[in-house]
Amino acid sequence: MKRKNFEFPTAYTVLFLILILVTVLTHVIPAGKYNRLSYQESTNEFVVETYGNGNINLEATQKNLDKLDIKIDVNKFIDGTIKKPMAIPNTYVKLDGKAQGFKELIIAPISGIAESIDIIIFVLVLGGIVGIVNKTGTFNIAMKAISQKTKGKEFSLVIISFIFFAAGGTIFGFWEETIPFYSILMPLFLINNFDPLVPMATIFLGSAVGCMFSTVNPFSTIIASNAAGISFNEGLKFRFVALVVFSIISLVYIYRYIKKIKENPDDVEVLKTLASIYHALRENDKAIEIYEKLTKLQPNEIEIRAFLGYLYYENEELDKAEENFNRALDVSTKDEPFILFLLGNIYSRKGKISEAVDCYDLAIFLDFDMYIAHIDFARKYEHMGRHKKALEEYKAAFRIDSRDEGLIEKIHYIEDKYGNIIKEENKKLNLKATNAEVI
Repeated sequence: MKRKNFEFPTAYTVLFLILILVTVLTHVIPAGKYNRLSYQESTNEFVVETYGNGNINLEATQKNLDKLDIKIDVNKFIDGTIKKPMAIPNTYVKLDGKAQGFKELIIAPISGIAESIDIIIFVLVLGGIVGIVNKTGTFNIAMKAISQKTKGKEFSLVIISFIFFAAGGTIFGFWEETIPFYSILMPLFLINNFDPLVPMATIFLGSAVGCMFSTVNPFSTIIASNAAGISFNEGLKFRFVALVVFSIISLVYIYRYIKKIKENPDDVEVLKTLASIYHALRENDKAIEIYEKLTKLQPNEIEIRAFLGYLYYENEELDKAEENFNRALDVSTKDEPFILFLLGNIYSRKGKISEAVDCYDLAIFLDFDMYIAHIDFARKYEHMGRHKKALEEYKAAFRIDSRDEGLIEKIHYIEDKYGNIIKEENKKLNLKATNAEVI
């Protein structure tokens, strides 16, 4: 039976589907509009745009605003703070719907881009500035200089970095742009004896707090305010105070975490979290070092032994992986199909076919979804560009169940497209092994 695996569509596909949905909804959802009010500077009058009754001119006074139930100071209109027409409360009327067809569907993206060209240009310019900063290494040089200046006062590095990202978030929505800075700041913080969670928390919380309480962010504040017909200065003091308060709360949280780590260097849960972060950063050697420490703290913990075995398995240290998997099985009081599954992979790679088959059979008997695990691993490796590892996992899945024609096609595809690259990698590994034997 051929297995079909769902893959989430691309962002462009999702956007186009939403566009189609909105077009269809124009045939279902009733149309309507509010009367709108705008200020005419030349005549010092309000112009009320009504549906079907033309425009009405009113004297620009607070009394007239109150009559229209608009709770805004008249001076906001006169001094130019509010420039765009705004909706008048309690004036909604239903209109004859204008259903959109295929022509409107095709034109909508083009007209949308044309109307948003100012925002698009701003994003491109901003992205270019961030790209130049990253390319030239300006930010990295600055952070190294700060690191030297803050030696002995390491937490000030956290404060300075947090303020930078919070300021970026509140001023121009510094969020997605923070992604490159994780790799830039990580070594800097590690040099200063911080664990990886500290720079991650500093960047994430700083930008999150900044974006949450945007003061002059053109995307979430200024553009939205202009669209609503009000000044972005409305609520500015509150947003600034909230920004400061929540920044302090976040910094206190980070400080308490750092203090807890220093006071409890053998905290099991903290060490597990730290090792997981190292593993996510593909720093398996450091993750292994932590888990070796954990095996001494809790020698009979199955989860620790199993994950340590998996780390060695990823590092191609098969003997150590086998040892830890067997220890985990020895102390376990229940069936462990996943451990058996990985142990079968190890035996298979060592050429111990009968032992591998026994492990696979037992793992599948306990949990048939072990096949799915192989496929999942393979896809992850393929996505990461580690085609050799992906091919190994696909072949392991094929050994478990050879009925999937799609799997055979995938194996042939990788072998045909990346076969030469994989051969070169194998040659390098064999050369290293030969050199090691000579030494």
